[in-house]
Amino acid sequence: MAKVFLNSGILGGKYGIPEDRRMFSIKTENITPVAYNTDYFESIPTSWAIAYTFKQMLLEKNHDIVQEWVCLFLLHYFGVVRYEMLSGERLQAEYDKDFWSAISGTYPSPKHEKLTSLALLKTADEKTVGGYFPEVVFFPSRGRSEWPKSQLLKPYLEGYYFNKLSWKQSKQLLLVDKKTKMDFHLYLRRIALHV
Repeated sequence: MAKVFLNSGILGGKYGIPEDRRMFSIKTENITPVAYNTDYFESIPTSWAIAYTFKQMLLEKNHDIVQEWVCLFLLHYFGVVRYEMLSGERLQAEYDKDFWSAISGTYPSPKHEKLTSLALLKTADEKTVGGYFPEVVFFPSRGRSEWPKSQLLKPYLEGYYFNKLSWKQSKQLLLVDKKTKMDFHLYLRRIALHV
């Protein structure tokens, strides 16, 4: 009885016919490439998923997320991080050949605009801290394990693994007087007018 179950139920009943058990090679030219569709969230690569999730948490007014978001602006304002544009051509030439097609082909633009470049927030010692996404301007990167390796960024980090931007430390180190606070406030207001 057990042998019948094994042979018929699990192996499919054609266990004894060698022709029915053979494997055939598949010609790779017959496999169509993956076509990403930005209408479906699960097809968006991780960076856009991070930006989208970050935006949703900002809309929910998550206190920690809002503070980390303002930290990105503060670090940019004081030059701790800089805005770096990477053209599609450069990304195709210097990085994995599929990276640009995946990231540009799945860019979730509400106006269906094509992505021509990728904007990153980086430290002078080349640690990526975040990126640009139109609806939130800056969002933090997922590669946080690299953040503590930057001596430029480390004073502004907190958490057990130093993988979170600290508003408390950032404002204490950078917003040292009333004039500086006012200038930063005006910087934020200018951004709000243009977004």
